[in-house]
Amino acid sequence: MSATRERVIGSIRREVLGHILITNESHAQQVLSTYQQHYNEHRPHRARNQLPPDVPAAPCCAS
Repeated sequence: MSATRERVIGSIRREVLGHILITNESHAQQVLSTYQQHYNEHRPHRARNQLPPDVPAAPCCAS
């Protein structure tokens, strides 16, 4: 398995599965879908200077 996949699986385990008891497959799909949206639209990423992946660039500062 690649390092990227292992990193994503580790993030899911730490940030989601360690806090929520999954009751069935549809619940798991709902939880993972919600986490995917959070991960791509809101969660800061160090490699992107604390920007989420779906944000193209840092907002411009108004002087």
